[in-house]
Amino acid sequence: EEDAPGSQPVAVLSHGLWQRGFGCDPAILGKTVTLNGESLTIIGVAPKSFRGMELYGAPTDIWIRLSTVEQVMHFKNDPNWHDVLRRRDARWLGVTGRLKPGTTLEQAQAAMTIRADQLEKAYGKPNQGSEVRLSPLGGARIPPKSIRFSLTLLTTVASLVLLIVCANVANLLVARASVRQREIGIRLALGAGRARLVRQLLTESVLLSGLGMASGLVVAFWTMGFLSQFRTPMGLHDLDFNLDLRILAFALTISLLTCIAFGLAPAVQASRADPRSALQHFGSGFRCSMSSSRLRKSLVVCQVAASVILLISAGLLLRTLRNLHNIDPGFKTENVLILPVDLTSLRHGYDERQGMALYRGVLERIRGLPGVRSVAWAGDAPLTRIHIAESFVPAEQAATGKNDWGEIECNVVTPSYFEVLGIPLLRGRGFSNQDQEAAPGVVIVNQTMARRYWPGADPVGKRIRVKGRIREIFEVIGVATDAKYRTLSEESKPYAYFSLYQRYYSASTLHVKIAGDPEAMLPLVRREIEAANPDVMVSDARPLAEQIAASLAQHRVAATLLGIPGFLALMLATVGLYGVMAYFVARRTQEIGIRLALGARKKDILSLTFKEGMNLVLIGLGIGLPLALVSSRLLASWIHGVGPADAVTYIGISLLFIGAGSLAIYVPARRASKVDPMAALRCE
Repeated sequence: EEDAPGSQPVAVLSHGLWQRGFGCDPAILGKTVTLNGESLTIIGVAPKSFRGMELYGAPTDIWIRLSTVEQVMHFKNDPNWHDVLRRRDARWLGVTGRLKPGTTLEQAQAAMTIRADQLEKAYGKPNQGSEVRLSPLGGARIPPKSIRFSLTLLTTVASLVLLIVCANVANLLVARASVRQREIGIRLALGAGRARLVRQLLTESVLLSGLGMASGLVVAFWTMGFLSQFRTPMGLHDLDFNLDLRILAFALTISLLTCIAFGLAPAVQASRADPRSALQHFGSGFRCSMSSSRLRKSLVVCQVAASVILLISAGLLLRTLRNLHNIDPGFKTENVLILPVDLTSLRHGYDERQGMALYRGVLERIRGLPGVRSVAWAGDAPLTRIHIAESFVPAEQAATGKNDWGEIECNVVTPSYFEVLGIPLLRGRGFSNQDQEAAPGVVIVNQTMARRYWPGADPVGKRIRVKGRIREIFEVIGVATDAKYRTLSEESKPYAYFSLYQRYYSASTLHVKIAGDPEAMLPLVRREIEAANPDVMVSDARPLAEQIAASLAQHRVAATLLGIPGFLALMLATVGLYGVMAYFVARRTQEIGIRLALGARKKDILSLTFKEGMNLVLIGLGIGLPLALVSSRLLASWIHGVGPADAVTYIGISLLFIGAGSLAIYVPARRASKVDPMAALRCE
């Protein structure tokens, strides 16, 4: 009975709405909540862990029954949504189901394909060409091209930074083992087994790792409050940064694995010490120190190579971000407000006539405000994920099959739209108030569409046929310049503008050109819309310039995800190089003293030390640059106006590493050049 059309509307609240709107009222069941003017009886509250089936977009606050959607959302007066529960050509629902025990996804897909074919044969055109695709819920919830890439990027960056940190720690462990070489030699001489020494050194590494993990968890607890305020610009729900047992177990596992992986080599290296040479402190003990020195140098090279990969990728994204900022979008963003409005869900519903009357009334009200230069409606605003598409052919072209129709993105606008956004018309005229429903259909096309479909001819006066519309024929009355419609990085593509007075849309965006600060005018514009109808909801109103900035958010996040860890990695690599060179100078103090005593000049010692350190940097660059070239190709879809092998980025990052390496080498090199030969020769 509850699922029958026309039954009493009921609702389930999200845990978040129950907290925010009802103060966690324990007696919430049976109470009512008003949605679009309709009273809904609350029958449940979702658990805190459930935030809806979709991870992309705003989180769901209220769930209603499908049978009451037309009643609650007032679809009956909207020609695009009328009778959507019974129309076979209205495909707007996503269906979620659970497989029977023992049934595979492939078996279910085969059964659904057969069912789709049966429906096509039974009902003909409404089901023609329809196809059902099943996918696991986990894979279907995240849009693969945007969010999945960002999460993969974050994981890769974290792994590289972890690798660099572990290499640095391993370097310290090798140095510590070298200092304890005499102690280890004595233990071996007294009968200690090498396996026991490895266990002891590895246990010490595990203790250090445990302290590091504990410190990291403390920092994580401290930063949770800050991270919880982070809003993802990619359309994801707010991220959950709470630490639970799974996170703690993962952190413990990673700590142990990295400790074993990077602590074992130094421990084994130290256990190979020759007791005799260790006790004598000379002889083959020098060979052992040289072996550990090679290991430390190899770790520094790995750090440099990994840091190069991060910084090259970050550099490419930063150059892309700069290029996108410098792109001309084809319209003016200064002093323009955009206010999305949806008339679909008004209390009594708006048919096309009432909706057009409201649109005109709002335009008149806004025009009367001081400081408003121009105002217009459009089906959608520039650079949003929402877009309108139509199937069409030039009117003179026959369209007998499905493949004969082309798809084109378009917008529906009122006459002042081109004035508000400053989009020039190259030929013909713009829309006028005479282009009403009863007048012949008109359309304005962009340059790319004109060139593609009427090459070498004047498109003004040509006609197009739009598929599946009551009004099919539209005459081209003007040609507008190309603009960026969905993303700043997109290539020029065919685009068309229809008159909103001839192609009504119940969900449109008000565009207002302001003489002064658009933020200051926003409350006044909202007030005028509410005066026209208090039930009209204005969502996500903002200056158009903010919309442009929001469209670049993913690139900014990606550049940040790579840039900050990249410079952190550069610092770690620099510290590691400094440590190796300081160790090099300390271990070779006597050799340096002998060289000086035999006539070597201080600049020769300085040059020797610089050469030793710079070789590590150059080897790291030699390994890192080719790997960066390979990894940067994975960013090909994210970079714009710059190639994966951009010379400026590669040369700039190389010089940055050479400069940082020179600074790291300078202090140990200067110390080496100031060694007193007599003091060095007296050293054991």
